[in-house]
Amino acid sequence: MLKPGDNAPDFALPATDGSIVKLKDLRGKQIVLYFYSKDDTPGCTREACSFRDNLSALAKNGAVVLGVSADSVESHRRFTPLESPAACGGDGDKIPFGANTGFKALLAPLDKLSNGVNELLTGFTEKFELTFPLLSDEQRKVSVAYGVWQEKTFMGRKFKGIVRTTFVIDGQGKIKHVFEKVKVDGHTDEVLGVL
Repeated sequence: MLKPGDNAPDFALPATDGSIVKLKDLRGKQIVLYFYSKDDTPGCTREACSFRDNLSALAKNGAVVLGVSADSVESHRRFTPLESPAACGGDGDKIPFGANTGFKALLAPLDKLSNGVNELLTGFTEKFELTFPLLSDEQRKVSVAYGVWQEKTFMGRKFKGIVRTTFVIDGQGKIKHVFEKVKVDGHTDEVLGVL
């Protein structure tokens, strides 16, 4: 597992719209890079909605949020376990891409990659009004590089998977903080506390 002070491994991963998001293109910005285990699970949905509901506070601290799982881009598009954004626990302070909030300026490098941020995400991201990219690490190379692809145990069965982990990366590409084995409730507040 990476630790504070380590260089964040660079990556180039596909986003839901088919664009490639590169960490190096986001230098100069703080990155909240959260790894989650699987699309279409209650905890992962709550975590995504919590980041969505706190995007304005994260943006005020200069942070860009990126979610990563080993699911395919197509799985991200089909990730629709609940009926509405309100099912995530309220509508919070969602920020639509292109809104006059300053958040679009933080994502200017993504705008170049995606032919416009308004078309950035579909499916799960659209249904839950997520305004940050979900990235696909199907080959698990990024998950392994960050140390989050680990042996897990569930109901007595051992298997490999992503351990829910969030990295805060500073503008120079160094790990600023690591949250391991994240518990969803209160996690976004923890992240805000270190930005």
